[in-house]
Amino acid sequence: MNAAIKKLKSKIARGRDYEVEDILAIAKAPSQEAADALREISISEKWTRVNEDLVVPFAMWGEVVAEYCECGIPALERLIESDLHFPFVLALLEDLRSAESLRSVEQLALRKADRCILDRPYGERIVSALNLIPLSNSDVQMSADSMSAIRTFLHRYLETSDSDVEASSAFCALRAYGDETSLQLIKSYPPLPAHWETARKSAISVISKRLRGSKGS
Repeated sequence: MNAAIKKLKSKIARGRDYEVEDILAIAKAPSQEAADALREISISEKWTRVNEDLVVPFAMWGEVVAEYCECGIPALERLIESDLHFPFVLALLEDLRSAESLRSVEQLALRKADRCILDRPYGERIVSALNLIPLSNSDVQMSADSMSAIRTFLHRYLETSDSDVEASSAFCALRAYGDETSLQLIKSYPPLPAHWETARKSAISVISKRLRGSKGS
């Protein structure tokens, strides 16, 4: 049995609280058995799909993880097209932190580039994922083509940003994708409040170090 399923069942049997992280952990060892077990738990525990303050929509988390356990990344790429499932799927892709999950987020960013510019909260979630996955897993390798395409997307997102949070997120994501042009864009971006300037400094440092390493190799 999936160790995370076993742990979740144990918590339920002992009447202990469980969290979203307990459900996400099940995706670390995906299988049909895990999907079936998770769906059974969702029914027996009467998990809700309601996504409101003070109500955890465990049924939504369970559905997304079960679909992944059963059908893999293709299932997530189908579900993420739904605004209802979008935040849950993206959170799982971030948590997986794999090359396959990163490619899925990259493809989503390019496919939804125009929406990311017009719908800033939507774009912010995708840009944040592009920051988290590659920098949290050094084993993830990105192709030159994908780096170039995502870099262009991030430049556009930064140039149209209208908040400190958006600019900071773009700076952070460019740490993995940026080049000399990115450095110029980051350095020339208008000043931010002091607590956001750390993101600019980090981006400049990380990109410069990576570029020096690539020239020396």
